[in-house]
Amino acid sequence: MGDWLQVSASFAAKRNEKFLILGRKGSGKTAIFKRFLTERNPSEFSYGHSFNDYPWQHHDLQAQTGVPEERRFFHSWKYLILMGLAKILLNQDQSQPWSEQSSESMQALEDFVVDSYGSRDPDVRQIFSPEKELRFKGALKIPFLEISGERVRVRELPPHIQEVNQVIQEHVLRSLNPENSYYVCFDELDLGFGKADEAYSQRLIGLILAARDLFSWADEAKKSFVFPTDDI
Repeated sequence: MGDWLQVSASFAAKRNEKFLILGRKGSGKTAIFKRFLTERNPSEFSYGHSFNDYPWQHHDLQAQTGVPEERRFFHSWKYLILMGLAKILLNQDQSQPWSEQSSESMQALEDFVVDSYGSRDPDVRQIFSPEKELRFKGALKIPFLEISGERVRVRELPPHIQEVNQVIQEHVLRSLNPENSYYVCFDELDLGFGKADEAYSQRLIGLILAARDLFSWADEAKKSFVFPTDDI
């Protein structure tokens, strides 16, 4: 992919025309990924996931049972994307809180992230650590979810993750400043890929479905964030 094609793909993603960028090895996908992370604009914020050292074994524990194979990782990817947006909001976006409504939601997100992971900016390798305790309180309590002491270990998250995502998504939506753009990017998803590895295919499908779902949600909510994704 030439430089002008890289620029064209970047613009298409930033105009919310695309959430997925495909290409063979060497076609320039990583260059686009780096462009999103390094270009500076006071109203644009990005966070990048590079899976060279990503703990896939912890992610695999989040596979849901009793659902179609292609959706086994849908909610775990969605949770990871929402955590990426929370990290941007808590650590990069200096416009926050941009409104009275966002103030309460920003506080709820901060309480959840800090109480659960011990930092406003947790390492991605901690997100699915099985023994981490997610802590829900105040504005981020989970409706109709009985959690002893308002806590649940990550290894026990799959049965509850849909409700968890719904509540976090609502607070992220209220917090996103409509004057800004937010990007969560993924790279190196082809590392270790094998055509015979069915579980790996399921993970990738789950990510694409989760990205498309949140992309559509953002578009309907008149918010701007996209997920340019490096794929096979």
